[in-house]
Amino acid sequence: MQLERSVRVAISSARRGSTTDPMLGKVVAGRYRLEARLGDAELTVDHIGELEGLSTRYVQKLFKGGSTTFGEYLKERRLERCRIDLANPALAHFTIAELCFRSGFGDAANFSRAFTARFGASPKAYRAAPPQPGAAPAPLQRGRP
Repeated sequence: MQLERSVRVAISSARRGSTTDPMLGKVVAGRYRLEARLGDAELTVDHIGELEGLSTRYVQKLFKGGSTTFGEYLKERRLERCRIDLANPALAHFTIAELCFRSGFGDAANFSRAFTARFGASPKAYRAAPPQPGAAPAPLQRGRP
């Protein structure tokens, strides 16, 4: 994902103290705020803009620079969080609906359709037989980047 690459570059530059592009700095700051609030079903581009002191249009422009939209990025991150949680045996006591609501989805049916479209298996099937280590589409890492 282009945004992920931009964020990685910005983070590594920030660690070296060489971030000069204010747009990349805003992407990093906005992404951390978004990650911290993934479970908020009411999270909107307006809310992230308010928290960062940016206009809604500018936040949209930051995501557009990463070849995605705010809504697409948010949905992808929430789906990824659910995928990780479904594969985690320590969270087996939570229902699939509880996990989807914890990740910010407001409707279990919508979540199930989106999960199936993204990962090729229903949440129930994925939980019953998660991919073996090394075969997962992405490393199991939950939380902030």
